[in-house]
Amino acid sequence: ASRFPQLDVRNVDVTNVGGSVFRIRANVVNAGGFPTNITEQALKLKSTRPVTVALQLDKNLECLSRAVQHDLGHLAALSGKREVEWFVRLTRGRQGKATIVANAQKGGTVRKEVNVR
Repeated sequence: ASRFPQLDVRNVDVTNVGGSVFRIRANVVNAGGFPTNITEQALKLKSTRPVTVALQLDKNLECLSRAVQHDLGHLAALSGKREVEWFVRLTRGRQGKATIVANAQKGGTVRKEVNVR
């Protein structure tokens, strides 16, 4: 199973950039032995969807970034990665929870929950 694409969310960083506004950064990584498109033929035929990553927010947070979801294209084998970033605002309370959800048709879905405070 380790030869197949395997998504992971790493190096998650939440930074207060002023007041109630925070920056969330993370790397979406393919830790598997094959790229997320598996073969070059799959790319030519457009038979596999690209990797996507989205930010899900609880009721205490709002997204200030233009896009909540990003299309990352395909990731190379063995540590192909892309950095993603969002800006969020705490709208009520002293903390909120955000969940980063990365998905690849052949690499599965991975979720990483982070506290924003």
